[in-house]
Amino acid sequence: MIHKDLIYDIVNCIFHVYDELGNIWWENVYEEALVIALRNKGIQVAAQEEYDVFYKEKKIAKYRPDLVVEDKVIVELKAVGTLTNLHKAQIISYLKGFQKPIGILVDFAGQKLQRQIIPNKCQQEEALQNVFDFEKVTIAEKEKLKEIFEAAAEVSQVLGPGFYEEIYRRAFFQELISRDLFFETKDKISAVYCNEYLGEKWVNFFKIDRRTLVAIIAVQKITPLLKSRFTRYLKYIGCQDGLVFNFSGIRLECSYLKRP
Repeated sequence: MIHKDLIYDIVNCIFHVYDELGNIWWENVYEEALVIALRNKGIQVAAQEEYDVFYKEKKIAKYRPDLVVEDKVIVELKAVGTLTNLHKAQIISYLKGFQKPIGILVDFAGQKLQRQIIPNKCQQEEALQNVFDFEKVTIAEKEKLKEIFEAAAEVSQVLGPGFYEEIYRRAFFQELISRDLFFETKDKISAVYCNEYLGEKWVNFFKIDRRTLVAIIAVQKITPLLKSRFTRYLKYIGCQDGLVFNFSGIRLECSYLKRP
């Protein structure tokens, strides 16, 4: 194992924090306690430090992993009860994006402390499971939307899950430019009733080829309520159809909706 002694010291600190605090606190409590434990051992640790996020060599945003120890090890702390493949996929995304050699994924909220040590190896990327297969798309209009699907799939494959929505939007913006797709961004809509202006609402959409509205989100799942609201946006913005891409899961999730 690379950085074996450092990993051993970090894991010892993690167990000490768990022994003292148990499984009843929030993530920020464990984070602060682990920082204290590591610094008491003379180990350098950065908490919530900003790192640049790149998409195909272009800086698009900044992001804060929980802890970076000795500028080598990313430590992601959870208080969820059970670690999932999505949690693992997220830390793999961070290792790849921030070019760190190894990560430790920890959950303090279960009946026992859970931890996974994850090296930054190419074969680990299979845990993302976000390879897009256009042949499995079943909508009738899929051929005219093919480049949009492929642009979203490329963003998903390059970044992986775990980042916030704005990062995926900026990456998607860059991908549309690189593919020479005609688009415009829609950042607000107006409320009008009986020809009376009532106000504005800020939104974050892409309008592609003047007809297809695209939403880039990162939520637990695409719900019926979300679909209902998006359908209403189609009317307000004057689009015939739209795509909602959700980047938060292990697999890229998509819903195709048409204006009633």
